[in-house]
Parts: sequence; structure tokens; C-alpha cells
Amino acid sequence: MRNNPYRALAVIPLIAAFSAVLVFGQWTTAKITGNVKDEEGKYLPGVQVTVTNIKSNAVTSAVTAKKKGTFRILALEPGFYQVSFDLEGYESHTVSGIQLSADQSLTLRITLKKEAPAAEPSNDQ
Repeated sequence: MRNNPYRALAVIPLIAAFSAVLVFGQWTTAKITGNVKDEEGKYLPGVQVTVTNIKSNAVTSAVTAKKKGTFRILALEPGFYQVSFDLEGYESHTVSGIQLSADQSLTLRITLKKEAPAAEPSNDQ
């Protein structure tokens, strides 16, 4: 069996096609980024950010960073989403009705309100 130098060239179109699929795949997802502050404008680290795909119920989550309370949720499929923000001592906040298309980037700027203090039990008898 002789070595055919053109056999290696036959692989090049396959590699090119596979590379195109990888690049195209990067264009078919969306992302949600942003930051979370309190009512005084201070960035909040440690906020649990939960992104739920309404159709599939797939859940992706992240926690806001120490500096500037930022978060990034990448590689989301196109579709409808709900995003929830939770941090102990603050009221939960939910953003609904988000529609993401392929290659879309959405930035959310969220302000969380502090929870009202629990009412003291009265001593009326």
C-alpha cells in the first residue's frame, strides 16, 4: 500500500467544517450580565442570581462578585427567562418576561431593598 500525499488534504475540509460548527455554536447562545446595588447605591457582593428558562425549566445560577456586585450568566439558549436575585436581609427581586435571541447580550442593573424589620410581639394580654 502506497502512501497517498493527497489523503491528508482530504481531512482539511472536515477540519474546516468542524471549526465552522464550533464558531457558529458560539453565535447561537445569549448571555445576561449586570450588577446589583442596595438602595444607597453600594454594590452588593454575594447575591444569588438564578436564571430559569421558562420552557425547559433549566436553571443556571451565579453569585455576584465582591467588587461592583457584578454577575455573568453565559451560554444561554434562546428563549424566555426569569431572573431572581436573593440575599439574606434583602427583599427578593424577580425580573420576568425576558426574551433572549441568539447572540444577544442583556445587561441588568438591579437595586435590592432591605427587608423591613420583623414586628416585635406585643405584650397586650
